[in-house]
Amino acid sequence: MTIPEGVTSIGEDAFSWCKSLTSVTIPEGVTSIGEDAFSWCESLTSVRIPDSVTSIGDRAFEECKSLTSVRIPDSVTSIGEWAFKECKGLADKEGFVIFGGILFDYYGPGGDVTIPEGVTSIGHSAFYHCETLTSIAIPDGVTSIGDRAFEECKSLTNVRIPDSVTSIGRDAFGGCSSLTSVRIPDSVTSIGERSFFECKISSFVLPRSLSYLNKPWSGFDKRPNIVLPEGDGAFDALRQIDANRDLCGFYNELVQVCEKADDSQIMELNRFAAKWSPAYKKLFYSAYMYCDARAAMLLADKRHELSYYAAVRGMDEDELRDRDLSDLGLDEDRSKSYDLGNQTVRARLLSDCSFIIELPDGRTARSVPKKGADPDKFEAAKKDFAQMKKDAKKIWQNRADMLLRDFISGRKRSARYWSGVYTDNPILQGVAGLIVWEQEGRYFTRTDTGLVSTDGTEHVLTEAMVSVAHPIEMDPKAVKKWRDYFADRGLRQPFAQMWEPAYDLRTIRPDRYAGCPIIFFQLHGAGKHGIDEKLDIPGCTIQAEWHSENKTSYCEIRSFKPWETIPEEDRRRVNHTIAYLDRITVLGRIEKDDVSVAEYLRDFTLAQILECIEVAAESGSTSCTALLLQMKQERWPEHSSLESLLLD
Repeated sequence: MTIPEGVTSIGEDAFSWCKSLTSVTIPEGVTSIGEDAFSWCESLTSVRIPDSVTSIGDRAFEECKSLTSVRIPDSVTSIGEWAFKECKGLADKEGFVIFGGILFDYYGPGGDVTIPEGVTSIGHSAFYHCETLTSIAIPDGVTSIGDRAFEECKSLTNVRIPDSVTSIGRDAFGGCSSLTSVRIPDSVTSIGERSFFECKISSFVLPRSLSYLNKPWSGFDKRPNIVLPEGDGAFDALRQIDANRDLCGFYNELVQVCEKADDSQIMELNRFAAKWSPAYKKLFYSAYMYCDARAAMLLADKRHELSYYAAVRGMDEDELRDRDLSDLGLDEDRSKSYDLGNQTVRARLLSDCSFIIELPDGRTARSVPKKGADPDKFEAAKKDFAQMKKDAKKIWQNRADMLLRDFISGRKRSARYWSGVYTDNPILQGVAGLIVWEQEGRYFTRTDTGLVSTDGTEHVLTEAMVSVAHPIEMDPKAVKKWRDYFADRGLRQPFAQMWEPAYDLRTIRPDRYAGCPIIFFQLHGAGKHGIDEKLDIPGCTIQAEWHSENKTSYCEIRSFKPWETIPEEDRRRVNHTIAYLDRITVLGRIEKDDVSVAEYLRDFTLAQILECIEVAAESGSTSCTALLLQMKQERWPEHSSLESLLLD
């Protein structure tokens, strides 16, 4: 094949799998050879690449097994990943494929390997998956070790990195599970993420020249010891940050400090980091992962890095959240003592996740009493109590959001998991007592004395899976019993579980939401309900249009139709979507004084009805106001104030 003059680029897959192609002449003027351009041309023996070519794409000559010679001109500045993978005919007697000082692939036997002089760079995946390679000697003159260069070399026990190397790429030695030691020379300024993933290295001596370090120990069972060239990493030293501070030494100090830091120190460091330059700040957000203080866990949760924080400890996010993040240090009776010097008070967690302070004389207070207390002890107790209330609220909300997701999806969890999570933790005990659970078709909740079923008898937990119960799967009489149970005790569910209507999906008319515009923010905040702005809900077909008017975006649902046959796993989601859309469109109907809204109000809670009454009064919708007042009087005659059965 002689490519004609005038061609400037050979595109992706241009000659891929041309198995009978034996030779190619590329004319001057071609500047790039695309990805997989000649991949799997098994008969290709020679190719001429002109001086005009500047880039060779990923896998451009992969599996060209007959290729015995190729000239790479000096004009080439970029060669992609696996560009010559399995081109074994190009390898020299030692099994190397080397062009322009870059070692691309290695095909030789395992054991001890010495890379020849003249190599200046070890390319991407050059020794990838060479499982029999035990030792590698990298010559002086090599300046970079590419991404994944030695990944999965499981037998590699020894590697010499010369003083000329300045960068070690991502995953460079990842999966080298036999590698127990490595010397990183002072010349190295950059170490990529997961560069020593799953290695067995117990100690690293890092150079002061390092300016980029990105979680190289990810995947370690235990983070290796960081050996400081100098300094002791004192906490106070971290207060002084200036442009002349070398990043590696600073990171080493950060790690050592974070490993021993308590809550107040981590919070103080976080405040410091907010004022640091991006490079220093990034180092802190890597180093704090190795702190076991509760404040570090909360920071990881806030930054949506809890999964990585958990992985550093060999755990998954749910396990960490259930075991450690939800632990506030309360006693079995849901209380915590504070010695104030003049008296000892107890902070007690109530069923609604609020706290009170119990005084020795039997009275209660909402805050730590200051009068007569030792100033230092008072300040410590006040600070701890404030943080505990803040943490409890966050734990409560996180758990409520998780339970709502389980309620919508129908996810089942093992009885062992349920018992381990909701038996010992005081906060989660309280949450469990506000939810109706299902196990083998039986429904129960948690009380201070044990588990109670629908009929008031004890529920004995078996080994069967446990899920959050849903009204669409329950007998209506059982639903009413549970509603009465929570209402009679003044217990507020974290979301409308027992008060969610159970719809007969066959009766849902396509025009149910026609003429009821939905403001953008009403859907923008509906993510936890499994609804987004696209209204793409499995189990139903929705036709909607978005409009913008007077700087306000709103959605108009022209047609809403559940499928005739809805998969079991989608029934809850469709039911919940209807309940949510009913709730956010009802107010629009009321503002228009549309009394047909009555059919959508039959399962509304008292709090929701009161909200509707307020909207009707403000908009002058007299017919709806009368309808709603009558409905309230018939259903809740004893409630005259703005009481609520639900947190939201």
